[in-house]
Amino acid sequence: MRWLSTLFLYVLSAVVAWAGQVSFQSGEHDGFTRLVMTLPDATTEWALSGTGETYLVTVADPALKVDAGSVFGRIRRDRLKEIVADEAKGQIRLVLNCRCQIKTRILKDRYVVFDIRDRVAKTNIRPDRFVFELDPIEMEVTRRFRFAETGGGMPTYPSKVEAKERISDIVEAATAPESAVDKQKALATAQSELFEQIGRAATQSLLEPVQVLPQRASQKPESASFLQETTERNPDRTGGKGNMAAHNAMDEFLTLQEGLSRALVPGSRCLPEDALDIGAWADDRTIDAQVAALRGKLYGEFDAINLSAAQELARLYVHFTFGVEARQILNMAAVDDALVLLEMSYLVEGLPPQTKVFQEQAECAGPSALWALLSGARLSEEHVVTSVVNTFNNMPRHLREHLGGRLSAALNRQGHIEAAELVLNAVERLNGPKPPDFGVAQAKLASAKGDHDTANEKLREVVDNNSEMSLDAIVDLIDLHVRQDLAPTSDTIALVGAFAVEHKHTPYGPKLRRAHYLARLQAREHGSALDLLEEIEKLDDANTVSDLRDMLGRSLVAHADDFEFLELSVGRGLVAPGMFSEPVAVLVAERLVDRGFLREARQQLQAALPGMKSDRRRLIMARIALDEGLPRRAEAEILGLSGRDADELRAAARAAAGDHSKAAALLQAIGDIPAATEQAWLGGDWQALAETESYQKLALLNGEPIEPVVSHDGVEPLTNGILSRNRALLDESVDVRSVIGELLEMHPASQAEGS
Repeated sequence: MRWLSTLFLYVLSAVVAWAGQVSFQSGEHDGFTRLVMTLPDATTEWALSGTGETYLVTVADPALKVDAGSVFGRIRRDRLKEIVADEAKGQIRLVLNCRCQIKTRILKDRYVVFDIRDRVAKTNIRPDRFVFELDPIEMEVTRRFRFAETGGGMPTYPSKVEAKERISDIVEAATAPESAVDKQKALATAQSELFEQIGRAATQSLLEPVQVLPQRASQKPESASFLQETTERNPDRTGGKGNMAAHNAMDEFLTLQEGLSRALVPGSRCLPEDALDIGAWADDRTIDAQVAALRGKLYGEFDAINLSAAQELARLYVHFTFGVEARQILNMAAVDDALVLLEMSYLVEGLPPQTKVFQEQAECAGPSALWALLSGARLSEEHVVTSVVNTFNNMPRHLREHLGGRLSAALNRQGHIEAAELVLNAVERLNGPKPPDFGVAQAKLASAKGDHDTANEKLREVVDNNSEMSLDAIVDLIDLHVRQDLAPTSDTIALVGAFAVEHKHTPYGPKLRRAHYLARLQAREHGSALDLLEEIEKLDDANTVSDLRDMLGRSLVAHADDFEFLELSVGRGLVAPGMFSEPVAVLVAERLVDRGFLREARQQLQAALPGMKSDRRRLIMARIALDEGLPRRAEAEILGLSGRDADELRAAARAAAGDHSKAAALLQAIGDIPAATEQAWLGGDWQALAETESYQKLALLNGEPIEPVVSHDGVEPLTNGILSRNRALLDESVDVRSVIGELLEMHPASQAEGS
């Protein structure tokens, strides 16, 4: 029982302690600092009082306990200077470090939000009408004239009398002693705001002071020369007055270009090696120690930026592949090689290049060639490729691990297989885990060498690791299956489909949707592939959709059975004009003609322009015309065409039109003797039939009987005996049956009539 009492007292004390607990959370936002005070419960009363830089929060709780220890861990002290709690009095003092104002609101009854905002002057004026943001003047005017503009509609112009009255109102209001316009105060406000804008422009490098002071005016001007300008402007400065000169973003770019020109080797377009010696831009100290040392040197007297320290700091960030930080430093100071460092800051992060700095270095051996290759330039000279491999081998370990995969893939794309393999071997010799893009580069190299099994295995490993390269790896895996014309596994198809849904609205979305579509198409799931194609058509580029639709059309013609082909092509509207490119449309139309869908086939072929009809398309249109009973139109479709297919269609058109003799001649010319004989039979050309082998045999069988042979001595030889004649009759009957069979095969219509 004693331990139950102890536990009850412990829980009760904890509840009491928590009952008076007031905690603060903080957060920094653009334009304001937010504090969130959590009250013990929804019934706790509180109040806020104070002005200026001190505000007092009073909480009506006798057991107040304030927890504000973590407030300044997430915010700066530029708005809130400190929080002082007097728990005995139930008061919390907020000391500000700025001329700010506090806005409060309550969330869910027990959370009080304090927003410490910068004071903003009220500006209800039109920015296109005034130069400075001055408070508007509100005057009591009893007549019709008002200073504010009307909201809309066409303006009405007063008469001369009304205009005079309104002008009198304006003059009276402007010259009245009790006028609300304090000219001296307005002038002081305008000057203050002008100085503030000039200071802001100077800190943003939009204005800079002219270092050369103007000459003083002569103390004894001659005659009226004192009315003229007595100062000389610096001839090196343009667009400025007095001791200021303005420049814009174009001036900054020209400064960067000038620095790049100074960095080039004299008499050459190649950058010097010491300007790209990225391995020498850091020492053996830790990165935080090096950054701290250079940060301390970054600003000098009067907050002037030390250009040398800025250059070293930007190089240090590039060395450790911190591209964003390097660009922040380069935006602060225009160092000599700023354009080179800016481009390198993008390349070390795997981002596309922003300029052509390194693309113009493709013919330069050394470090320039390596960065040119990473920026997408094409290397043609073998010694330049060799210098890329040597430069890579001399890089620090972390850069070899970071850039090895991308560099090998770039060499592989340009056909430098041996150099790509050397780069991968250099990375593979390093101890420790390899970056994810290393496996992708290995797979691409194996695929380029024809080892598709190894490529498939490497890509599958990268996909299963679920790294940042898994998305690229599964896209490459599907492309590999397409090149091999193999169907992916069901797990692979499901995975790429899940990735496509997860990354639907990301930059990876189009590539993943395409990969999912190709995976379904390779698995011969044409219905699912068509559903995905409709989704791609809504979200992605139209040119991509047309290429993918052509792939679907080819797969349907080659692999789909008749029912699936007709269901998707006719039932899902794939036979509409312009749905496929002309080569694919011809394939689809040809299969439609074979299955008797003449109207759909013609509809499929209607999109081709009259002057761009292919030969195969014309042949199919001729077949459609023949099947529709239009032989003359069929023959017109193939005018000017030559070849066996065209001659067969001409013969069929002639036969359908009743010109069997011409049809027989065309078929005879292409070597189709049975078809030519049939047309001669139908046309009654007996002379042509007599020249055929079958009819010649028939003529021999129907000829005069052969006289028996008699010897000179009157004795009949043994070959003229009864047995010999019977044997001859049997042989002759076999020949007759053979000839009759050939004739029946040649003329099935006559056989039908005889039966």
